[in-house]
Amino acid sequence: MELTNDTRNRSGYAEVSGVKLNYIIVQETGKPVESVRADVLKNDLRIGTVKIEKDGRMYISLDKAGITEPLDQIAIISQAINDSAQVFNESVTD
Repeated sequence: MELTNDTRNRSGYAEVSGVKLNYIIVQETGKPVESVRADVLKNDLRIGTVKIEKDGRMYISLDKAGITEPLDQIAIISQAINDSAQVFNESVTD
């Protein structure tokens, strides 16, 4: 059999400022992670999404959040950036 695609799917989470960042990481075997996506959950309901790409692009949506405190917003975004940086700095899987 000839494989056309071989990927590794990972998930994880972090809790910060009363929300849960539910991470989804898809990585092609033998290649570095290119992006990290997280659903922002509050009381198990999705209230936003954060996607951070290795090249520095970021997409942040806290569309249903009601998170208006700047320190909470900073904490959530900082957590996502730090967690993504950790993933981007991991060794490539074989």
